[in-house]
Amino acid sequence: MDIHKNIIKNIIFDLGGVIINIDYSLLIEAFSKIGLPHFEAYFSQKEQKNLFDLYEKGMISSQDFRKELKKQCIPGTSDEDIDFAWNSMLLDLPKERLDLLMSAKEKYRTFLLSNTNEIHMLFIFKYLKKTYGISNFNEYF
Repeated sequence: MDIHKNIIKNIIFDLGGVIINIDYSLLIEAFSKIGLPHFEAYFSQKEQKNLFDLYEKGMISSQDFRKELKKQCIPGTSDEDIDFAWNSMLLDLPKERLDLLMSAKEKYRTFLLSNTNEIHMLFIFKYLKKTYGISNFNEYF
């Protein structure tokens, strides 16, 4: 009997930077256009202000998140402007990754564990529907 056979039973995936390609420089560029020229001081891959922690932990709503960001932006910045800037770092999800997820699910229990927030998830679900005709990740995890 092989003692090492089937030791791995579960695989946990993250969303941003693992399943979906992201580019933080696009986020910085998008927020500078709506009045936050030094956005990397608020949010970066290494650290972020408490507002982002609260939002990504689900401790404040999307509306409160937008409201707080608008205080730092140019007057007249809309919710749509905030969402566009916030989603700008989300790039694509290659079909090969979906295939890999499905293949992994055939052999292991797969889970998605991510600090991804509501604004990003709405954008991602819209992308999935438009690009692949699927509404969410339920069939992969």
